[in-house]
Amino acid sequence: MAIWADFANPSYAESAAAEQANIYITSALVTETGYAADARLLSAMAKRHQFPVLLANHLSNTGGWQTAGKSGGWNTSGELAIVADEGVPSLVLVDVSQYKLKATKATFSFRYPTLSDEANLPNSK
Repeated sequence: MAIWADFANPSYAESAAAEQANIYITSALVTETGYAADARLLSAMAKRHQFPVLLANHLSNTGGWQTAGKSGGWNTSGELAIVADEGVPSLVLVDVSQYKLKATKATFSFRYPTLSDEANLPNSK
C-alpha cells in the first residue's frame, strides 16, 4: 500500500512485486492537472508488475488544491477497469480474486455542508 505521493516512487511497487503482492493500493490527493500523468504511471505499474492497482483519490477543494476525484482501478493489462465519475461523489466497490479485478460503482447526490448550514443544525447556538 502506498500513501499519497509514495506511488510515484517505483521502489514501492518493486518491493510489493518482490513480496508477491496480488494487489497494489494507493490513497492520494491527485489534482485535476496531475491526474493524466499519474493515471499513466499507475497503468504502467499494473501492467509491468501484473497486479491490479487501485487508487482512492480525494474529491473536493482542500488546502487550495482542486482534486480530480476519479478513484478507480487498473487491471493487469494496465487498462482502466473502473473509474468514479469526475467531480461526483461516488462509491467504487472492487473485488480482486486471482489477480482479476471486478468492480462496480454507485454515484449519489451529495452537497458538502457550508458554514451557512451551521445555523440550521440541531443544537447550534
